[in-house]
Amino acid sequence: MVLAHADRNLDPGLHIELTRAGAYLGYDGMARHREAPDSAILDCLARVAADGDPARLLLGGDVARASRYRGYGGLPGLDYLPVRFVPRVLARLGAELTEQLLTANPARLLALRAAS
Repeated sequence: MVLAHADRNLDPGLHIELTRAGAYLGYDGMARHREAPDSAILDCLARVAADGDPARLLLGGDVARASRYRGYGGLPGLDYLPVRFVPRVLARLGAELTEQLLTANPARLLALRAAS
């Protein structure tokens, strides 16, 4: 199970419990500063990675509307996550955990496996 938009409720205690229970959490609200600044999302992510199950954390960029694409005159654009947010994750959480969030965790989640 993936709970998307987890960063709309920045409660690290709840997030820790959810990852320990086996849920994947999708943090995808970066650049939505009216809801929470990127720094608050990063603080919550760091706490959950430290005290929860970091193998259950995912990053994404929720830019599903034309108003969020530069090609249609909007912001922040598709490159916000890799250009603006990921460098902050890398500086705060280190290369190994950043790679896990961006590559290993989604690969495991999206792997097609036969039901056992």
